[in-house]
Formats: sequence, C-alpha cells, structure tokens
Amino acid sequence: MSKLEMWAGSECTLNRVGDRYVNQSEKYVGLAEKEPKITFIGRLGTYRYLNMHVIIGESLDLAQTCMKSEATEWPKFSNHPLA
Repeated sequence: MSKLEMWAGSECTLNRVGDRYVNQSEKYVGLAEKEPKITFIGRLGTYRYLNMHVIIGESLDLAQTCMKSEATEWPKFSNHPLA
C-alpha cells in the first residue's frame, strides 16, 4: 500500500491553450487589485487549498487586524497568491 501524502499550496493555475500558456493567478490578482474596498480571505484570498480549520484561523486573525485599522489600510488578500 502506498503512503498517503498531504498537499497544500498554490492551486494549479497554469493553463495551456494551443501553444500558449496562461497563468490565471496573475489575471486573478490583477483583477482583484482593481476592486475597491474589498479584502479576499479564506481559500479565495489565498488561492491555496487548505483544510478548513486553517482557513478559519487565518480569516479570524485577519478580521481582528482589520478591525483595528481603517478600511483603506486593509490588505487586498489574506495571503497574497503571488508571494
């Protein structure tokens, strides 16, 4: 029996269309950064697959940070997808 492996990290976002490769993460981040007054959290905000208890913890931590500052200072992502 093979060993079970756990995986967490950036979702696969490199798509091939004909002979061209498109990085959807760059498009996603570019569009998201243009949206005013919004912070992307959780799986949407990190563009990673993670277990729910990890996402909930990260989201609550970010919410506490945001509550202590002005909305104009809030990060665009809870964990920047291209970092």
